[in-house]
Amino acid sequence: MRDAFGEVDPSWGLDPALSVLVANPVISDTLITNLRSKAVQSIEGVQRFTGGRQIELTSGRIIEADAVICCTGYKNDFSLLDKEYDPSSAPSSSWLEAAGSKNRPYPRLYQNVFSLNAPDSLAFLGCVWFVTGAFCLADIASMCIAQVWSGKATLPPRSKLQYWVDRQEKRICGLAQRGAVIPATVPPSEWLLWADRTAGMGVEEHVGWGWKGWLFWWRERKLWKMVMDGPFTSVFWRLFPGRRKRWDGARAEIMRVNKVIEEQKAKAKLLKENASKDKES
Repeated sequence: MRDAFGEVDPSWGLDPALSVLVANPVISDTLITNLRSKAVQSIEGVQRFTGGRQIELTSGRIIEADAVICCTGYKNDFSLLDKEYDPSSAPSSSWLEAAGSKNRPYPRLYQNVFSLNAPDSLAFLGCVWFVTGAFCLADIASMCIAQVWSGKATLPPRSKLQYWVDRQEKRICGLAQRGAVIPATVPPSEWLLWADRTAGMGVEEHVGWGWKGWLFWWRERKLWKMVMDGPFTSVFWRLFPGRRKRWDGARAEIMRVNKVIEEQKAKAKLLKENASKDKES
């Protein structure tokens, strides 16, 4: 670190470093620069929330924060939350008795994202799962949270939140009776439809059978075919204009990925043909 960035400020708390036997190393080209310019400030651990926006640190210092983001890794563990806000604190007997539950926590969350007790201030990014990229799902969930908390999208009344949670739990417990199940599993099509409308991604209307869908097909035949039949890429969720911020580079990235796949297919075909010729000769 010193060889690459020079001497470090002791107030950053980076030295002495933890042993690699008990902590993963952090590799970053920008962290030291941001700490040195004070764009990022390193602080002590959080001791407790004292009310409002105030937080007491482990050193006793009081600071104000707009948001606290807990980066807790891949394993769903809600033990850092008070019981009132822990979505897994009251598991049903159906879940506990199901062989496929494997004693894992089951989060009772609306759409596996929003807290039932504090949907306007507490949400979770790692509790949605189906067969696709985990970070892609976290990105989509983050867009939903941003739109709801900014007031650009709304959640249903409490009774409907509760209804969805109860129905989801019944479905998961049913799966757990048959075998091991990932507690965060959601129905892909149903969840993505909700997420698309909540985040305002514009996907449904542009790839469906409405007039925007037909217009997209008419104007962008090549891109339309890539979106509908080509390899899936996460930037698809930021391709169309909507309430959430659109990425201007999404179109070029989809084109690039499809080109790479086509080149790989052509190379594989050539290798197969050459192997066949060698076998014949």
